Amino acid sequence: MSERQAELIAQLEQLRKRAMQQPAPEANVVGFLGGAALGLLAGAALALFLSPNTGEQTREQLRDTGIELKDRATQLAGQAREQAETLTAQAKEQAGTLGSQAQDTLSQVKDRAQTLTDSAKDQVQKVVATAQDKAGDLTAVAKDKVDATKGQVATLADTAKNTTTAAAHTAEAKTAETAQDQADTASAKVQGS
Repeated sequence: MSERQAELIAQLEQLRKRAMQQPAPEANVVGFLGGAALGLLAGAALALFLSPNTGEQTREQLRDTGIELKDRATQLAGQAREQAETLTAQAKEQAGTLGSQAQDTLSQVKDRAQTLTDSAKDQVQKVVATAQDKAGDLTAVAKDKVDATKGQVATLADTAKNTTTAAAHTAEAKTAETAQDQADTASAKVQGS
């Protein structure tokens, strides 16, 4: 292998490495174009060195190959542009679809939250109403018991009053009887003496 061939191969290797280092979205298109150009250059270089043609014929072949390469590169660039436009349109369409799905989901979540809030309010109102009813019932029961207790106290007070009055009458009667007995005894003593 001659020095020139080694130099061309080294340049082709550098081009290949640069094509491999392209960012991910551009790597496919640039890598393909770089690979195609690299292959054409390698083929042209090998044809140049291995060609049994004269210098004029080789230059003409190189010119024709250069024109073909230019046409092919233009064609590939057009295809890459079309593919990029198609992918961009698809991405925009998917973004729109995802945006509308997100809006729908958000709307559903808001509706569900409102429904749950309304349901919770209704349940709280029912619990409060039930508690108020039970408190009213307990108040009525307590009032009835207080009234019953007041009645019992009044009855006991009347009974105590009656008992006290009866006891007083009984004590008064006994005191009067005892006084009468004492008076009778004193009178009998006075008569007997």
